[in-house]
Amino acid sequence: METQLRPVYKVGQVTGEWVSQALSSAGLISDEQVTDVQCVPCGTGQLADSYRLTLTYDRPTDAPPTVVAKFPSEDPTSREFARANGFYRSEIEFYRNLRSGLKLNAPHAIYAALDDNEVDFALLMEDIGAARSVDQNQGCSPDDAANVVRQAAMLHAGSWGQENLRQHPWLQSIVGAFVEVTKCFPEITELFRQNFGDLVRDECFDEAEKSLAAADAWIDVLQRPLCLWHSDFRADNILFDARGQQGLVTVLDWQTLGFGSGTIDISHFITLSLETEVRRTHERDLLKEYHDALVANGVENYSFDECLDDYRANSLYSLQSGIHAANQVKRTPRGDEMWRIWVERATAQVQDQETVKVLTSRR
Repeated sequence: METQLRPVYKVGQVTGEWVSQALSSAGLISDEQVTDVQCVPCGTGQLADSYRLTLTYDRPTDAPPTVVAKFPSEDPTSREFARANGFYRSEIEFYRNLRSGLKLNAPHAIYAALDDNEVDFALLMEDIGAARSVDQNQGCSPDDAANVVRQAAMLHAGSWGQENLRQHPWLQSIVGAFVEVTKCFPEITELFRQNFGDLVRDECFDEAEKSLAAADAWIDVLQRPLCLWHSDFRADNILFDARGQQGLVTVLDWQTLGFGSGTIDISHFITLSLETEVRRTHERDLLKEYHDALVANGVENYSFDECLDDYRANSLYSLQSGIHAANQVKRTPRGDEMWRIWVERATAQVQDQETVKVLTSRR
């Protein structure tokens, strides 16, 4: 879908002519022309800004009435964080090189472009249409969660053990980033304490400090590639009942895709997207649902006990990622509440799973 079309990197630069050229290049229109574009913000992402574009054509047509456009965040701190970690490149490369080969419910791209500065980008995607969102802070239901973990299994099983993925340097960015986060975690935690100490309970900082004992083992986990790893797999990045089909979930936001331990996605989702008491009640059943789906999709020689052990070890990711990311993006009232709930749920998960003990036992 990469074309010679002149890229635009801000929503204010979008015109009917530009959208017409993009749709034509993708084979979605022939002689029709877009005569008007209405842009309305959508989504809650903090690293990029998304808009639903409602299109008016010059004649009756079956062409898409709406599409979704995504551009760099207007916030300079968020943009620099994304550039430094290769997040914009990862999403563009996913849609250019990997999306079409995966049996996965995710949008298809119409147009994808990234400037040499690796900050300016444009992503034009199909609009999934009727769908239901879930407020991550409120938490999703066990039934919704079961649909999500089965979708994660499709991503992981479809790329399980594919060593050719090592050939894509951009898939190593998230792994390298969290190796560095682990090495610098004392300083990162102290900065978080300065910024959010009034919002988060002291036990969260205590648990973060305890995790330092498992740093070397955690780095080993991060550097053990098994499959594609979304790494931001949580309710805010998922549409439920997508395309108007009950139970169908669609996964968004591929900015942090890597080649690593896919079970991190499951731990991350269950930790952050269910209220803690709901998670405690249902997580083993959800993990079994995930493992069964892996096996059904062709994964061999990976027992449920191994999956459970990985799940417990990988629980550190949610605590670490919340403390790190909160320091890097613009602060908003909803964001502050999200980070508070994120870190407190992650702290409870690390404690429940005895994650530090599990990791240190691997050394």
